[in-house]
Parts: sequence; C-alpha cells; structure tokens
Amino acid sequence: MRRPDPGRNVSHRPSSRPLDAAVDGVAGRRLSRGVGAADVMRTYLDAMRSGNREAAFALFSDDVVGHVPGRSPAAGVKRGKAAVVGYITDAVARAHGDVEVELIDMLVGAEHVALVVRERLADGDRVLDMRRANVYRVRDDRITEIWIFEGDQYAVDEWFGT
Repeated sequence: MRRPDPGRNVSHRPSSRPLDAAVDGVAGRRLSRGVGAADVMRTYLDAMRSGNREAAFALFSDDVVGHVPGRSPAAGVKRGKAAVVGYITDAVARAHGDVEVELIDMLVGAEHVALVVRERLADGDRVLDMRRANVYRVRDDRITEIWIFEGDQYAVDEWFGT
C-alpha cells in the first residue's frame, strides 16, 4: 500500500491554503496568481466573438504554440504569437470576416481550459459549420498553448485545402 506524502493535503476537505499559495501537486510549480485560466478564456472568447481580435491576441504569450490538426496546408505546429495569429487571421480572411462562434461548454482546470464550440465560417455559398474542442494552457494570465480537435477533420481540411 502506498503511503501518502506527508507534505501533501490528502484530506477530502477543501484545502485551507489561500488560492495564491496553491501548488501544482504534479510538478510542484506555483500556479498563476492572476485572474485565473477561466477568466482569461472568457475574456479571449468575448473578444473573439465581438470581433476585437487584437484584444484576444494580446492574451497570447509571445512564445505561444498552436497545434493545428489535419493534412491541409494550414495544419501543423505554429510556434510564436505571429504564427498562431497568422493561422487565425488566415481562417477569418477565407471567410471574409463572416465568422460566428458559439460556446457550447467550458471545462476548467488549474491551467487548462477546454472550449467546446461551434464555429461557422462562410465564403459566399461555401460554408464550414464545425464543432470543435480547443484546449488552452494558461500560465501567468497568458495563453501559452492551444490544441485543436476537430469534429469533422475532413471538412476542415477541404476548407483550408482550396
């Protein structure tokens, strides 16, 4: 039988430690003392939905990494703010700004937030209506990593492949 680490709170009761003193038990890292991952993502999502992309992009760290799935020319790992912003800007440009984002659900952890969303991009008669889960890592009140999981990867590849 494994003994509990005496330095770790193993009680089923909430810890009495203040939030800003919380420590990630897996790696021993101090967690952000700022507004929190969920608040950062709400701000990001509100800015994107309102079309204020500059405010949304300001929440990216300079060394943000984006993981874009698929086989289209848009797929791959995007390293740095310019590359991640370029990917998003290209997607919006293909839709001539006709983009809708609907939040279906938000799953929140200490430094990860998953947004389950419906996004609609339109280019004349051509429409991409996609369901996706975007997982964000937030540290020091900045988005540092993004993983995209598409509901219909074939449709997204077709959209970006033309």
